[in-house]
Amino acid sequence: MDPGQTLYQKALRSFLLTKYTTAASTCYKAVQSLPPKEADSDKDTEDLRLAIWTLYLNIATTLLTQTQLTPHITKLFGLAPTAAQSNEHFGHALWTMVAQMYGDAGHVDPRLVSACLVMALKLDIPSVGRQIAEQWYASMPDTTMDHLAFVQADPDSFFEAYIDTIHLYVTRILPLLRDFESATTFVEFNSFLSDEKKEHLQQLIKECQHTEERDRQKKLEAEQKAAIEAKQRAEAEEQRRKEAEAERLATEAAAAAHKAGKPNAENSEMASKNEAMERRLSNATTSAPSTSSTNNVTLPPQQTIHLSRKSSSPDRSLTIIKAWFQQLFRNGSMGYIAILIAVFALVGMLRGQRSPISQAAKAIFTKLWQTVRMGTKVTYM
Repeated sequence: MDPGQTLYQKALRSFLLTKYTTAASTCYKAVQSLPPKEADSDKDTEDLRLAIWTLYLNIATTLLTQTQLTPHITKLFGLAPTAAQSNEHFGHALWTMVAQMYGDAGHVDPRLVSACLVMALKLDIPSVGRQIAEQWYASMPDTTMDHLAFVQADPDSFFEAYIDTIHLYVTRILPLLRDFESATTFVEFNSFLSDEKKEHLQQLIKECQHTEERDRQKKLEAEQKAAIEAKQRAEAEEQRRKEAEAERLATEAAAAAHKAGKPNAENSEMASKNEAMERRLSNATTSAPSTSSTNNVTLPPQQTIHLSRKSSSPDRSLTIIKAWFQQLFRNGSMGYIAILIAVFALVGMLRGQRSPISQAAKAIFTKLWQTVRMGTKVTYM
């Protein structure tokens, strides 16, 4: 058995067992074992050449769709390390290698060209696929053109492979590049296509164009919707931030107002206590009725005048006491105020008693009252 055939079978088994690295290295050895392409090569050699290169391209496509491109992978396929820069570099280097093995890009079997276009589609490198197809069409020799014209009425496998490359080129590669005009022009001026085939391909191109426009419109609407939602989220976030800032400022203002209003509240409470104390003193002063009024006894005029003077004396005393208390409150003499309250309370209790103790207490409190009045006058002065 031919060494190339043996290596091909071994690489095919490894590929079917998903041992892709082993399959790649073995298939590359099979490629190197192939003799240079000649015009008079026999059919078996060309069939083996086609099978080995097709397997080579399939292994490369499968391996790169499942693993990341590395210099080790490019080495497995006999490519330079620079091919590991990107999938575009890898695809271009692979096509260059195929074209060199066939002597020229135009001599490459159209079935291999179709395999290269499929690889470009799967690796998402349509620009490389366009370069492959256009380079192959541009460098196609006259012998190939004559063969295509000869078998156009009764297509063979070579002609069918050529039609497949056109189909991939105008309905897959160019639409991905959004170049529908070039696809339509290529079909319209291709002399190897029948009118029916041209119409079919042009209809497919229009469908691809409509699909692409619809997808682009959907994508644009989705982007606009996402932008609107992002703007709304930003506005809502800004509104929440403003509300939080306003709430913070209101809290700080309330705290400041509470802090500033606390002394006023204490002053109001103190004033209320002062008023209550004045009312208590007034009630204590006027609570004991005179004996003459309770007994309803008619007094002589001299006694009446004496009583009227006596009754006016407490009012004057009450006024003096109020003024003196206000003075003490303003000076903050709360201790003196408490002592005086106790004293006047005791006076009220002893006022109605008629005993020697009450008389003595009266004398003492009279002296005390005179002292208080003297202090008040001095204070006013």
